[in-house]
Amino acid sequence: MRKLTAVAALLLLTGAASPARAALSLSLRLAGGATRLALGEANAVLADWRAWRLKEVDNAKNLTLEEDKVGALHFGYDFDAELILGLGRHFALGIGGGILNAGISEKRAFLTVARPAGTYNYAHTMTANAYPVLVQGYGLLPLGGKLTAYAKAGGGVVWGKLVEREASKLVTAEKYAYPVSQSATADGTMLAAGAGLLFEADEKLSFLAEVSARRGALTDFEGQAKDGTAGALYAFEQYDAKLEYWQRRFEILSGPPEGEGVRNQSKARIDFGGVSVKLGVALKF
Repeated sequence: MRKLTAVAALLLLTGAASPARAALSLSLRLAGGATRLALGEANAVLADWRAWRLKEVDNAKNLTLEEDKVGALHFGYDFDAELILGLGRHFALGIGGGILNAGISEKRAFLTVARPAGTYNYAHTMTANAYPVLVQGYGLLPLGGKLTAYAKAGGGVVWGKLVEREASKLVTAEKYAYPVSQSATADGTMLAAGAGLLFEADEKLSFLAEVSARRGALTDFEGQAKDGTAGALYAFEQYDAKLEYWQRRFEILSGPPEGEGVRNQSKARIDFGGVSVKLGVALKF
């Protein structure tokens, strides 16, 4: 019995130390595709701006709404680059960075209003960018042939940026004027997970298809407005007495907004959580 146990232990040690099972590998993964970001509070601000403009038209006898094209800020692109250390056939460890971007331009967020002085386009644009740096663990499952399924999960740090602008122009003018413009940045943490398929074209090159999800909402944004005001980015509702309407908005201020015409004030919260669908390549060194 002792001899049998010793032989079994020797076989296990020999197998664990065999190059085929314990060999390390290093590869560079590049992937990109479409993403959907949550951006809940940013979309609430955008929707309230639209509602405020529509209420202005409804309350005035000499204004006419000619076109309404205000969409939502959700869809964009996701690109990442990652160094992956293979730890045998079934496990790997990756570290990498990327960019998440979603934006809504003047062509997708404008109203056309006819006024006695002329017909104007009013636009409200936003761009949200996030730059995550993540460490992720991979579990690999060879499916036979050249296909391998994988799942991954991890986390890390993320830097975020929000740019918001309000614009107007006569419909006959070529360019918009931007009376309101502000930009703010913040940092925080992000969690991510995903799954995909890897197709090995040859020893050095593989192709991949992946679905991933992430969680990462940022607060404590700091920035500067066009008028030179620097400070924190706040979200709050401001009362328009003429229209009798509470409008949700972002504004960079040196201190918390106060006064009778302000309510529900807090630091702005930009949620970069969401899902991505990506295609890419893995290059083995």
